[in-house]
Amino acid sequence: MKKKQGNSEAAAPKRRSFLVLRITAWVAAGALLGLSHAFGHTLAGAYLAAAFALSIALLYRLLPSRQWWELYLAGYAAHAVCCHWLAQIIQVYSAMPLPLAILCAGLLFVFPALQFVVFDLVHRGLCGKFLIRHSLALPLAWLAVEALFPKLIPWYLGQAESKFLILAQAADIAGPALISFLLFWWAALLVDGCAALAGNNASGAVRKAVLLALAFSLTFVYGRYRLYSLDKALAQSNPLRLALVQGNLDPFHDYFDGKMEDRLAKLRGISRDFLAQHDPDILVWPESSAGYDYYPEHLGARLTQEQDPYPELHVPLVFGGQLRAHTQHADQPHYYNSAFLRMPDASLAGAYRKQEHFPFSERVPLSNYFPALEKLRNRDYVLLRGEDEKPFSLTVRRISNNRPIRIATAICFEDMWPNVFLAQFKRGGADLLLALSNDGWFLDSVAAPGHYFSSVWRAIELRRTLVRATNNGITAIVDPLGREHHVLTPRTAGVLYADDVRILEFDSPYSRYGHRLVSIAAGLIIILAATRLLLSIRVLR
Repeated sequence: MKKKQGNSEAAAPKRRSFLVLRITAWVAAGALLGLSHAFGHTLAGAYLAAAFALSIALLYRLLPSRQWWELYLAGYAAHAVCCHWLAQIIQVYSAMPLPLAILCAGLLFVFPALQFVVFDLVHRGLCGKFLIRHSLALPLAWLAVEALFPKLIPWYLGQAESKFLILAQAADIAGPALISFLLFWWAALLVDGCAALAGNNASGAVRKAVLLALAFSLTFVYGRYRLYSLDKALAQSNPLRLALVQGNLDPFHDYFDGKMEDRLAKLRGISRDFLAQHDPDILVWPESSAGYDYYPEHLGARLTQEQDPYPELHVPLVFGGQLRAHTQHADQPHYYNSAFLRMPDASLAGAYRKQEHFPFSERVPLSNYFPALEKLRNRDYVLLRGEDEKPFSLTVRRISNNRPIRIATAICFEDMWPNVFLAQFKRGGADLLLALSNDGWFLDSVAAPGHYFSSVWRAIELRRTLVRATNNGITAIVDPLGREHHVLTPRTAGVLYADDVRILEFDSPYSRYGHRLVSIAAGLIIILAATRLLLSIRVLR
């Protein structure tokens, strides 16, 4: 009896060490995912994303008896690393003490971290002998959960691969979710092939190697074909001349009451110096450039001298401003964060009203269910959401080809959501994707470049040039292949001028079907996994 007790006591430290090792491995895997998005605008982010997929495939092979809390820790680590800047943003926007802001940010990760737990459940459901083998169960489970699980911020593993253009081209089929699937599939095939080789299963290793080579080759061929054919079509299109003004205004000084005229004066001055030497087809100012109250009746009418953001301007101007709604609440004005198209005759030809509000700065999460939470915003106005927005339309005579140029618009982080551009694309078509932003609110965090690299995927998905006009950066032009053609140095005042902005007339599968292909596939995967789990529970009973 004493001998058995002694063996048990000797084994206890080994069990504890193994538990610590398991926890470390899962947390490290989750951190890899967070880092891949925190540095997704660099080549390192692409390698980190591949490393995450490989680490998960290895852990699933080496640790078949996983615990749900291990997956949860991995999910929490992923969100905490990816969104480590969120506490500072909450502190700035909500005027909270830093400890309370850290607590709020930490609470926001509690639910999203469950994505990993659900992923594991779906994987268990798919791994039945009569259903799907491990090599395919892993990528299918990730695809389903990544596509359907609610997100705090709309990011995908595949978004970190924007620097690998050949791989990125597959996003015009089903978005970056397809890239995520491919990364997991390749990782699972590699790990399973190595396991088969280690187990002296040469034929199994060869099958995995052939399938891996075939999957990789098909992706490579598709990417090369898209790059070649669309690049050729772009070269044959007429170029558009665009000028994007980056004011480099201080968000904590230049955007408050009494500063609007100074803000406009700086933007006019930068524009005036530029226009003395160039003649763009369209001039673009960033989000919240003008602080005038425009009302619905101003749309389609000529602006007075007092309401005009740039009275002497002779080219079309797209600028950020605010559209005030007529309400009975005179003490609490209701606004739409908006973008306006001002024509050379000083008329407002159209307005786009922002549809997706940023958490804490423009809305408090869960405030629809708990109205008292809205007091955390400490604002004396109400922001409304736009609905059924349509693209701007204007004629550029130099390249008109008997039809107007259509511009789908997004404001702030809306360009991270595919549905904002896609909805306008379907309502009126789109020749350009225009994003107005003021990422100065993100301070010096990785949120601004993260916002930028996420938006690049909209150009690839819809095969349209993406034009980003920001206050502090990153102001850039990205072509329909995801290539960065022009970038203005962040944190500087100036104009990004491009006289070679191409309009591509090509409807991608994603522009026709959007996220439906992935959503349908994800739904079928969930149903399949749930059926398998229910059958297993029934057998156990």
